Amino acid sequence: MQQRRKIMQDEYDEATPETAHISRRNFLKGAALAGAGALGAGSLVACANPSEGESSTTEGAPGVSTNADVERYADGWVDTPATAPIPPVEPPAAWDKEADIVVVGGGGGGLMAALCLAKAGKSVVLLEKADMIGGSTGEAMLWVVYGGVPRLWGDWGMYGTPYSHEQTLRQNLEHYEYSVDYDLCDAMLKAGPKAVEAALDAGIDLVDYLWQFYGDGAASSGLIVPREYAASLGTTQQPICNGLKDAAEAAGVEIAYLTPAKSLVVENGRVLGVLAVDNATGADTYYKGSTAIVLTAGGIGANRDLLKRYVPVCGVGAATATVMPTTTGECIRMGLGLGAGIAGRDAFSVRDGGIEPPADAVSMYRSMFDGGEALCRQPWLGFNARGERLHYFTTDTPDMIEIGNTEKYTCMQDMSTFGNRRIVVFDSDFEEHVTNFNESGARSLYEPGGKQLSESQSGLSKAVNDSDWREGLQRGLDGGYIKKADTLEELASQLEVEVAIVKKCVDEWNAACESGEAEELWGYRDTWLIPIKNPPFYGAKTGAAVQGTGAGLLVNASMQVLTEEAEVIPGLYAGFQTAGGFGGWLFNDMGMFGGAGGSYTGGYMAYEGILANESS
Repeated sequence: MQQRRKIMQDEYDEATPETAHISRRNFLKGAALAGAGALGAGSLVACANPSEGESSTTEGAPGVSTNADVERYADGWVDTPATAPIPPVEPPAAWDKEADIVVVGGGGGGLMAALCLAKAGKSVVLLEKADMIGGSTGEAMLWVVYGGVPRLWGDWGMYGTPYSHEQTLRQNLEHYEYSVDYDLCDAMLKAGPKAVEAALDAGIDLVDYLWQFYGDGAASSGLIVPREYAASLGTTQQPICNGLKDAAEAAGVEIAYLTPAKSLVVENGRVLGVLAVDNATGADTYYKGSTAIVLTAGGIGANRDLLKRYVPVCGVGAATATVMPTTTGECIRMGLGLGAGIAGRDAFSVRDGGIEPPADAVSMYRSMFDGGEALCRQPWLGFNARGERLHYFTTDTPDMIEIGNTEKYTCMQDMSTFGNRRIVVFDSDFEEHVTNFNESGARSLYEPGGKQLSESQSGLSKAVNDSDWREGLQRGLDGGYIKKADTLEELASQLEVEVAIVKKCVDEWNAACESGEAEELWGYRDTWLIPIKNPPFYGAKTGAAVQGTGAGLLVNASMQVLTEEAEVIPGLYAGFQTAGGFGGWLFNDMGMFGGAGGSYTGGYMAYEGILANESS
């Protein structure tokens, strides 16, 4: 796992459009992909830009109008190679592998669906395009669940008010301003505790260490982690994914690693299989799922074009992404190739401080605990490209709500400011001054002999989460996304900001530092007023970093994928985050169950839906 994470980071830092590729070890192992689309666009199928006489979509796709030159949607959007629907293919003369169920994606949702279906007597093949399971779920911190799990919590009555499904449903509807699908929300709340029970039945030792009671105490949520990581806010979900994998394999699930899906196979209007790439030869391989196909390959958080299409506020405002670089939406595009609808448009979760990647970067990805980002998130001088000062919101507070608001307010400011980016500048004395700061969470400056990553983070993600923040700084300098210059004029040129604006902001900052004038209006404490005088000078453009998106395939409460007209596409199911609409309107939020909880729960709901809707 550590090697995989490091390879992903290295590819982000070093690749250019001319050299871009997906590591054979990690993704294709024999199927070469060239060009900037390898990770940034995420295309696993040849989908050319629409040109004269060509269509980027399947014939008759909903919402598309045609003129002589190009396929154009009703809202004016024209597909790119990274957003074009992936059309289905016909069945082969002979299938390479047959099973009752084919699951695409080995994150928490795919593993949960595969395990439960196998224990119900179904033969299951799971396709995973990386070299291990877990995906973005494995990088998550907490599994949120409502409703209580008696094996973990006990008797609700002892806390005064029994759990109320209706009150919890009402609370979530109100929280998302009634933009969530009522039936889907209702079904999720009912399925959440069942998914936890399934993990417990798989022998995974879980603990539910924090409950929150709202109003009359009837509505509450729990945070599930492996017992060994109780009360840790580190990366805790990979052990759960590993436990689900072991249990699934013991139940007969076959997992095909390094096997990316290319397109869906359709016969007589029914989704019957998946065309994938063989992990050993690179050849096309046809997997038949005679009962159902389940798409659980994550969302679109690392695909800039899909973000601009379906989450435009985030597509423009986000600088980078913390979701895994494989989260590029191919399965969503496969659904679009069948006329599937999209739910949850413009729903997303972000954190602050993502550093804008170079123009030639092939991926938006960067670790949440990147040391270079942590350094640039400290209370240095911050302004926009018009020279307007930006407020600094600190995490140096014991109030958990305020810490959460810190990232929310910073993201709102940076995504809406001129240029959608915060410009951060400091000088060569930065290392002696960082001890003046006491930022927490992902802003923490981890280093040997000082503040350390929690054991769960260092044990699971040490290769990508810097144990010494200086490593991240050097990687940023080498990768060109943190700038270094001997003069402010040169730094301004590298940052692509007018020299006069940079010098004005630095001069005003230095004057305030020397006079000791209060900077409270901008959120700065007196001990943070550090002049910018000694070269070399450092700078970066920072903004929001995508943590997840709520835009995905339209589904019903059984997780069946629906067309834009809300008609069932036979044989096709999706789990969150490939499905959308699970949180309704959301900002800086991952839905009612969080990212990991949504994935586990969505996989369980797909399992229930298949048993209820598909004949044996």
